[in-house]
Amino acid sequence: EVYWDNVRVLANGETVSVDGTHLGHNLPDDAGNRYCINLVSVAGRSCDEWFGPGASSDDLLTTIVDLDVPEEFCGKYNLTAPCVYVHRSGPGSGCHLPGPPDACHRYVRVTYDSCPM
Repeated sequence: EVYWDNVRVLANGETVSVDGTHLGHNLPDDAGNRYCINLVSVAGRSCDEWFGPGASSDDLLTTIVDLDVPEEFCGKYNLTAPCVYVHRSGPGSGCHLPGPPDACHRYVRVTYDSCPM
């Protein structure tokens, strides 16, 4: 059951909460919509618990990238594996929690002092 007041599905099939938190993907098949929701996204751990204090702060210029995205995800977007996934790209971007572990992943977190425009 989907509570549409709390979630939305983006054009690329990504399913997110109304505040932008990554929940999973809609992977429709012959039977209709098939929502693959990452258990990690509903397990109650915050972005700060996954990536360290301040990871979700809009007061910091922080980028978080997963360097080890599996082939099935890359292929869905016509990318060559291994590809990367950006979990956060600075203030206002929201923080996407990682999906269920399928292997060892390397996450890179960079916090900038400033970003001249």
